Amino acid sequence: MRNSKTIYILIILFAVALIPACIEEYTPKVEDELSDILVVEGAISGGENTVIKLSRSVELSAESTFNPVFGAVVYVERSDGWTSEPGNEAIIGEYHIRMGELDTSLSYSIVIQTEGKEYRSKPAEPIITPAIDSLSWKKKGDGEPVTIHVTTHDTNSAVGYYRWSYKEDWEIHAAYFANGDYDFINEVYTPYLLDGLNTYYCWNSDSSRVLLLGDTEKLSGNLIYEKKLVTIEATHDKLSYLYSILVKQWTVSKQAYQYLSNLQNNIDEAGSIFAPQPSELPGNVTCVTSPEEVVIGYIDVATVTEKRLYITEKEAHDPARKPEQCKTESVEGKSNMIKLMQEEGLVLLDAAPDFFSATLTERRCVDCKYKGSKVKPDFWPNNHQ
Repeated sequence: MRNSKTIYILIILFAVALIPACIEEYTPKVEDELSDILVVEGAISGGENTVIKLSRSVELSAESTFNPVFGAVVYVERSDGWTSEPGNEAIIGEYHIRMGELDTSLSYSIVIQTEGKEYRSKPAEPIITPAIDSLSWKKKGDGEPVTIHVTTHDTNSAVGYYRWSYKEDWEIHAAYFANGDYDFINEVYTPYLLDGLNTYYCWNSDSSRVLLLGDTEKLSGNLIYEKKLVTIEATHDKLSYLYSILVKQWTVSKQAYQYLSNLQNNIDEAGSIFAPQPSELPGNVTCVTSPEEVVIGYIDVATVTEKRLYITEKEAHDPARKPEQCKTESVEGKSNMIKLMQEEGLVLLDAAPDFFSATLTERRCVDCKYKGSKVKPDFWPNNHQ
């Protein structure tokens, strides 16, 4: 019954999309049915790797497509009666659950309690994910992007279905290293004697935003060889000094793979998870308190493996990535320095004692916080501050 209702909604939406533009505009009632559907994303992976994202669908006319569910109680239940502690909502709508390692002889499910209702995923036994054999990168030539690839294999099964996600971090530098900052309003000079006070070293980060899937159904063995995961344009500041990517890999069930593939195809083709579907592939999350309620999501149970790759600017150097153009101006005398700072908005780059002479520049050229933050990743391999 639930599947029929979903198909009905999708067919109506498709029909509405085909109405000629000359007909008077109106908002179809089907939007009310399509909005406020619970969307569940994630996987049960053991350790500290179980992350469940909860959101609700929005009307097609809504300006924002992100509608997180906050304040929910989310935990893992095992077939022997054990339950985890409720997940910590580290980010709004994102619940991190700590638990022990997965026991392959037992089954697991997610339990979600929100707005007076309870939702559960279908119990499943863990799938063991093979190690990532390698992460590699390629660059065809100057001006060409850098592409990052994953290779993995599994000798324990003839066919494999895989899902990946990644987290990127990169170090960026300002165009110039200022030796201090002068507050001309309060006439206070702060020298950058301690490395951590500078605004030269910063970091930025990003994460995968699309489903990254792969399978070996049409291959002679269970081997994924150099599947492209990421493309970085030659001029992007990700490659301006030091770049890091952490890739996580899950083996998923065939049912989960089909569900996720279908979902991604609809997003790619129509920009919406509510696009008409050639076949209805139901998820495995249901509302216990209201069985007829439509829920979007498929929760698999699998161990996770991961691997990190670093790329330096020297390795991926490209002449298309040019230094930032910055205005500089030399000045003598403290009063002249302050006048230029007031009139042109320049900041201090360097100065002699007592400001007998100074060099000024634009703030963006000495302040890396225009492009990142001073929050250094815990794992970063150098001692910059």
